[in-house]
Amino acid sequence: MEKDESKFVYHCEEAAIGGHPRARHNLGAHEEDNQNTERANKHFTIAASLGDDESLKLLEESCESGKVEKDDFAAVVRAHKAAVDATKSPQREFASVALQQLEHDKLLFKRPECSHLEDCPICLLPMDLDNEKNGMLACCSKLLCDGCMMAKKISEEERSDTDGKCPFCRQPCPKNEVEMKKNIKKRVDANDPFAIREKGLRCYEKGDHVTALELWTKAANLGDIDAHFRLGKAYSLGEGVEKDVNKQTYYYEIAAIGGHPSARFNLGAHDFNSGNIDRGVKHIMISASHGHDLSIQTIKQIYPLGYVTKEEFAAALRAHKAAVDATKSIQREASAEAQRNKTWPYVFHPDKGSHISHPRNF
Repeated sequence: MEKDESKFVYHCEEAAIGGHPRARHNLGAHEEDNQNTERANKHFTIAASLGDDESLKLLEESCESGKVEKDDFAAVVRAHKAAVDATKSPQREFASVALQQLEHDKLLFKRPECSHLEDCPICLLPMDLDNEKNGMLACCSKLLCDGCMMAKKISEEERSDTDGKCPFCRQPCPKNEVEMKKNIKKRVDANDPFAIREKGLRCYEKGDHVTALELWTKAANLGDIDAHFRLGKAYSLGEGVEKDVNKQTYYYEIAAIGGHPSARFNLGAHDFNSGNIDRGVKHIMISASHGHDLSIQTIKQIYPLGYVTKEEFAAALRAHKAAVDATKSIQREASAEAQRNKTWPYVFHPDKGSHISHPRNF
């Protein structure tokens, strides 16, 4: 169908005469495009008095620029409010809140494809939920599994590569703890959310909860999922801030949607203890499916009490096992064995430098 301005105006006018506020608004926009400001404002005034928000906003801008008198705009505001208020009722308000809650729960209880740690960028296997089994590259804040970290270290030693450049940013690895801290500071100054969150962890461990909270807030605003979890726990424990259940839930929910199993478990525990059994079980089932050990232990405890069915219990066990198995590899097993036996090159040769900086658990 070809554009036809005359037919557009004709049909909009017919609809506007019949009381259609959007058609009236469109006529006003059309008149404004043709520099007919006075006619445009008349259309916007009628549309706004019928409750059209966009028309009211345009009139407000015209009032600020002096194209509409303040008294005329005040009258339009009153008419707009009256039109909006006339559409309200307790039943409609309840329905609106219920629909919003349904949409929120649909997003909240959608199982993320992976945890917030995602996959190791080298071996492409899911990261282990135990942060002690992962390492951060201090130069660029990439997170690697210990298996790939050890393989990289062994490869460097076999090649007598004393520089040990990062496989991602190609920067030489720091030679000591001082250089490592300098690299991390650079990442913090560059607004790297991972590095900022790690700095917050160090402040937290030193007892400086207020600074930790500030850093986690900054990291969370930059999109770091784990920072949201830590903010939720801070509001839960009242560390650095007063306890606030609403903020605790808010941050936990963002982290849970982002795939954080511990945040999901804490939401489930809170709902369960508050009497919202069904919601609590849903959360814990999802966190268990990501390989979260505390979640599967909890499911084992509540299964005999009848809170989960036999089928749900079996599904949770299978999902948990599958998630844990997905994180295993020969390299990771070798790394774990080497660390237990203290035969990992990093353990014997810390003076040769390493990118490793282990994120700590909360």
